[in-house]
Amino acid sequence: MGKTTFIVDISGREDSEEWRPIPGWPGYEASSLGRIRSPRKVLAQHITRNGYLITIMSNKKAKSVSVHKHVLLAFRGPAPEGHECRHLNGVRTDNRIENLVWGTHSENSVDQVRHGTHRNIRKTHCFRGHEFTPENTYFRGADKRTCLACKRLMENRRYHRRRAQGLPR
Repeated sequence: MGKTTFIVDISGREDSEEWRPIPGWPGYEASSLGRIRSPRKVLAQHITRNGYLITIMSNKKAKSVSVHKHVLLAFRGPAPEGHECRHLNGVRTDNRIENLVWGTHSENSVDQVRHGTHRNIRKTHCFRGHEFTPENTYFRGADKRTCLACKRLMENRRYHRRRAQGLPR
């Protein structure tokens, strides 16, 4: 354990693979290429519904764990308060250490928008069915958009509700 091994893929490219122990998991190691091994073997990885890789590790009881978090834990230490794992290239299955960093939720959201993987970036219509066009989109800050037709509808309802109550606009 703790040795550096070399992986050669079919293209002939050689990458150095470094293994480091995972804190809190005696005998388990994570590699710089995003793999995890027990004292006996390299563990199989499975993809989750949301696209992340997990593996099964055991400390008296089997538990499925996120590969990306354990690679970061082994190479960068525990996450600072309020931080989570970020995939710099936006590929959830790329768990190489150079692709992973600890970051805030806000940084992670900005990354998702930049990579086009944020769930709201793919929406073409608001929940009421209005299309997000340049003429019908209102931006609140750098990353929040609202349907302009729905915004006008809500402002109109608010105006009439306050007027009925005798309140100022």
